[in-house]
Formats: sequence, structure tokens, C-alpha cells
Amino acid sequence: MEKEKHPLKPAKVAEASLSLAHPIVVKVGDSKLHIGNKEEFLHRRLAIQAAAQRAKSAVTYTKSGKGRKRKLKAMNHFKEKELR
Repeated sequence: MEKEKHPLKPAKVAEASLSLAHPIVVKVGDSKLHIGNKEEFLHRRLAIQAAAQRAKSAVTYTKSGKGRKRKLKAMNHFKEKELR
């Protein structure tokens, strides 16, 4: 399959901004597009925090003897996930 070439127009500029009420707002010229809503954003954030807490408490029961890095692997997975 060949890729389609889309010519870009230098006069059109798209701006994306982040906020709590609407996680992503894309503005092209005079029109605005809101992506996501506050409830979805907060629900996902709380889900990540809960999963991180579960991983943190489960570290106690993981196998030992294979190194600290392997033992904390699941916990480190969530370290930057909420920020991203």
C-alpha cells in the first residue's frame, strides 16, 4: 500500500491546549474542538492511582533473590504514567 501525500497549508495553524474541564482543546482558526471531558479524565486518573497503590502493596509479596530492579518493576511502571 502506498502512502497518500497530504499537502500542508502553511496558512492553517492548529493549537492544542490542556485544561481540567476539557483535557484537550484543539483550535483551528475560529473553530474549537473539545476532546474528552472532566469526568473521563478524573476517572482515568483515579484508576491509574489505584493501580499504582495496588502494585505498591503487592511488592511485599513478590519473589526475592532476583534483584531489587525486578522486584519493583510493576511499581515503576506507574511512576510516570499519571503525568503522561
